[in-house]
Amino acid sequence: MAQLLASLCPSDTVYIYKLDRLGCSLKHLLDIVTEFGFCGVGFVSLTDAITTASPQGRLVFNLFYHPTNSGGYEEVLTVTRPADRCR
Repeated sequence: MAQLLASLCPSDTVYIYKLDRLGCSLKHLLDIVTEFGFCGVGFVSLTDAITTASPQGRLVFNLFYHPTNSGGYEEVLTVTRPADRCR
């Protein structure tokens, strides 16, 4: 992850296949996407149809994935990918 962040330039966009491929918990995912935002980097999850590369996408991401609005996403993420844990 450090190498990825170091190689990114403002206005780059990171594409991932699915949200659970980027973070092992909701907090971890939010921390990474927030770091992308601080670097001026967009984020797109292809399978989940989520993007932070536009103002509307950032609004939707923040509404649905903010910890106070998670609606059980943490549990779904944990059940979906039990073998892949952050090290």
